[in-house]
Amino acid sequence: MDLIKINKLKINTIIGVNQNEKQKKQQLVIDVIIHTQTKKAAQTENLNDTIDYAAIPKEIKQKIENNQYNLIETVAEECAQLILLRDSKSKRAIPKIKKVEIIVTKKPMDFKNQLESVSVHIVRK
Repeated sequence: MDLIKINKLKINTIIGVNQNEKQKKQQLVIDVIIHTQTKKAAQTENLNDTIDYAAIPKEIKQKIENNQYNLIETVAEECAQLILLRDSKSKRAIPKIKKVEIIVTKKPMDFKNQLESVSVHIVRK
């Protein structure tokens, strides 16, 4: 299995359960790991034979920036489902994406200088 990684996508959104977190947008950093086969694309050099990793960050950014969340777990799940649904809607007989991993990282507002960040890492098929 091969991996396509989208690293450190920075997105600003309203996120958090505490009132002070809901006052202004905070930055999330999202990493995406897509488990797929890249051999055919390498041989054909055809974009249709691989994952369009230029489109995925744009779609994630649009979805997350236009919504508000309490939990980074929800953000991770929505990103994973967006990617998997995108693949399932394609007209291919066999989905290209075997598994997706999403890591969402947030710098907590309430732990200044005590904690660099918190992350959630999910895996979906």
